[in-house]
Amino acid sequence: MNEEQRLILKMLEEGKISAAEAEALLNALGQAEPLEEEERSSDLWSKVEKQGEEFAERVESAAERFARTLETKVEYRLADRLSKLSKMISRFPFVSQEDTYEFRQEFQGSFKQDGDIVCKLRTGNGRISVRGCSDPGFRLTVVQRIRAKDRETALSKLHHLEIPSDEPIQELQIEIPSFPDATVSLELEVPRSLIYQLDLATHNGAIALADLYGRTVQLSTANGSITAQGLQSEQIHCTTVNGACRVDHTTTDVFVGRTGNGSFRLEGLQSEQVECETSNGSIRIEPVVRGTAHYSLTTTNGSVRVDLSRSSEAKTAFDLHTFVGRIVVPEEGFEMTHVDRQSGGWHVVGRSPDFEAGSSRLHLNVRTGSGSIRVGFGGGERD
Repeated sequence: MNEEQRLILKMLEEGKISAAEAEALLNALGQAEPLEEEERSSDLWSKVEKQGEEFAERVESAAERFARTLETKVEYRLADRLSKLSKMISRFPFVSQEDTYEFRQEFQGSFKQDGDIVCKLRTGNGRISVRGCSDPGFRLTVVQRIRAKDRETALSKLHHLEIPSDEPIQELQIEIPSFPDATVSLELEVPRSLIYQLDLATHNGAIALADLYGRTVQLSTANGSITAQGLQSEQIHCTTVNGACRVDHTTTDVFVGRTGNGSFRLEGLQSEQVECETSNGSIRIEPVVRGTAHYSLTTTNGSVRVDLSRSSEAKTAFDLHTFVGRIVVPEEGFEMTHVDRQSGGWHVVGRSPDFEAGSSRLHLNVRTGSGSIRVGFGGGERD
């Protein structure tokens, strides 16, 4: 057994390729014309690399569809679908008919003007959105969608909230458990002039945040997307199991993102430290670098694209590693210090000329399992 056959069997044992893919590679290896060892190895791993990238693209696409489907089912369209279903089953007298009823409650109040404002919002099934506004007080809208046989029954299932409105408050805490046949969404508008400590969590639903100053921001959802736009905060942590994460024009000292199935889109993000990790999904990032920044980007199945056009004056040092996949870096503007092909992947290390003398410096560390890495200036892919 030669080296190539042992590597293929090892990848099969580790679950990195299927039995059919291993058989195809072994057959291709056995049918190859006698070539020099280096040429044969290069041709084989080119095939492995291509198969790995195609596999990563399929997994990434499936993960995105899965996450979007979950989010759609648990939010606004759920009520419409249930309503249509109730009309269909009403034809059958032996099946009880239920409709979906929507109830909206609005609360208004004010925050204290000194110190950080703590906002902790949690709901089992429903969307959470927080947006900064120019008004001096806050406004909370609670939207409950309840499935029931009639309006009176739906009213009896309402979750009742009490929000103090007489005196300015320092904390706003709301925790709504999961209810069968019901979603409870929270829409909060707050004064843009204050500083907030935000902790937002939902099990089934999206989270949206815009135009705020934050000390710490914690965003967590199991099934749903996370979007953040126009934020300034010391720390931002985003966690989702099934769902994408998008951040636009945001400044933070530390950004940490974790998702199981979903992609990251970080455009115009300015941060000293960025950690992004996804199992199945791509990472697209357009950083704004001021001073020294450290970025760590990791995906198991998916590609990584880094567009440096917003930071063309910054110096960049990179360490890029793919297990199966290509690495594309423009030759102009960078000095390669290490280039190594490892089986079906690559390991590339390089930096901008005079990196240490740069006033703005980006340390870029990228890892992919199956998928390519591209670093460049403009012309990146956009959705």
